[in-house]
Amino acid sequence: MILSTLQGIIGVILAFSVAIFVHELGHFMFAKLFGVKVETFSIGFGKKLFTWRRGDTDYCISVIPFGGYVKMVGTLSKEMEAVLEGEKDATPEELDETVTAAEELSAPAPVSLAEGIQDEVNALRNKPYWKKLLVFAAGCINNFLTAILIYFLMGWIGYYAPVNKPVVGQVNYISEAASPLKVNDRILKLEDKKIADYTDFIGWYADREKADDFKGPVNAQIVRAGTTTTVQLPLAPPVEPHVSRGDIVQVGEKKVETPKDARAAAAALLDKDSTGSVAMVIRMENGGTTTIKAPPIVATGPWWPAYAVLPKAPARIELLLPNLPAEKSGLKVGDVITSIDGRHVGSAADATTILRNMPGEVAHVTVARTAENGTTSTAEISLEVRPNPDNKAVGQIGVYFESPRTELVKKPAGEAFKDALSRTGGMIVAYGHALKKIFGSSWRTIRENLSGPVGISVQFFKTAQSGWFNFILTFAFFNIVLALTNLLPLPILDGGHIMFATIEAIIGRPLPAKVMVGVYNVFMVLIIGLALLITFNDVILNSWRVLGK
Repeated sequence: MILSTLQGIIGVILAFSVAIFVHELGHFMFAKLFGVKVETFSIGFGKKLFTWRRGDTDYCISVIPFGGYVKMVGTLSKEMEAVLEGEKDATPEELDETVTAAEELSAPAPVSLAEGIQDEVNALRNKPYWKKLLVFAAGCINNFLTAILIYFLMGWIGYYAPVNKPVVGQVNYISEAASPLKVNDRILKLEDKKIADYTDFIGWYADREKADDFKGPVNAQIVRAGTTTTVQLPLAPPVEPHVSRGDIVQVGEKKVETPKDARAAAAALLDKDSTGSVAMVIRMENGGTTTIKAPPIVATGPWWPAYAVLPKAPARIELLLPNLPAEKSGLKVGDVITSIDGRHVGSAADATTILRNMPGEVAHVTVARTAENGTTSTAEISLEVRPNPDNKAVGQIGVYFESPRTELVKKPAGEAFKDALSRTGGMIVAYGHALKKIFGSSWRTIRENLSGPVGISVQFFKTAQSGWFNFILTFAFFNIVLALTNLLPLPILDGGHIMFATIEAIIGRPLPAKVMVGVYNVFMVLIIGLALLITFNDVILNSWRVLGK
């Protein structure tokens, strides 16, 4: 217990300190590269615990570890610096003087003309726009590179990954009788492509879409009841009514222009477990339109098997979402659900179906639990299945199921690097989609998915306890989130500096100092207020860890 707690604490400290160091190091390196004088390089905020000086720079470790900064000469315009020092009435001619009267009064010693000129030469404000851009963006670039490096090393050195065999565990949204694929079918090939796991199954459709090669039914070679046979997957889902590809111009309330748009709209409805029919507007051959009622899966077109067919994977808990019933009940990562209320659970699909149909009810869950010494025991846990805040008819407990990590994945350096780039890009896109989905959800969902330092620390603590592999994956994703957040075009963030530098480059002069000071002050208050609100929310959501359930 003590070792596990210590491991979690070390994980939290490492995660924040390394990610922040990498970010600030980016700003520091590019500033030095372009001849910008750096006065302070600090990891953390607040009171300085350790300070040492090398060259013109003070290096510090400060008491509050959730941040850091690089103080560069000339980040702000001279007009803004003058306003911040109280010289609101200074004329441009006075501001052009190297040493102002205010400086002479406040400075501990006179600043020589040579020193003043050198500081101006080394000031960031006097550097070309492209250099400013790189200095401001360098921290985020470093965080992205860190994520890429982690994914590259994982692929090159090797890691164990889950294997979801391409065996049909459940058919959703259409009747199994109408589906060419049945429960327990094992998929061997789609056309001439061998299918080793469920990822290959989904990937085949993605490749066909890129090649615009959805023509005719798809031949699927399967093993059914011990016999190898071939079935045909039609391009339209086997439900009525169906429409030809490309004809849909509206799905529910969402207007769409392409089949991909239609599929995305349908996926959003299916994600809410919309098993009924929705209105779809169809463009007719004569240019007119008509409206039909159809199941959302109709709009997925030839992709329908990717949505209808769920793999037959064990109901093994890979991730517990924070502060939801599963975590609070005492379920653990690695637990395999074997029954719910006495009903046998043979797969993740079984567990998902049962729990989704129990909103507001108490579920009595039996799990198989493997201890660190390899022994397996049975645990009985009762928990309330809460209604999904965005769809009260659907129950949820807050778990992700995944097969055990049993397959060693090891790639050549070139392939590992390519995969790292692809994975980082995919994470960026997925994060953007997740944000869009969250902010389109209920207030309760937003509260539960926005985390500040407290919530993030809890997650790092738990992932470090569960194993360094999960911790490293979380750390890579944290670097991506940190970079994307800092690129938001908000004053005091890197993205805000980039935005203002770009505007100044376009108009050819600094933005009005008094306006900029007002903008910075307003956003400083807003961002600090938001940070305090999120931290308060974190404390409230996680209070059960201290006070009990």
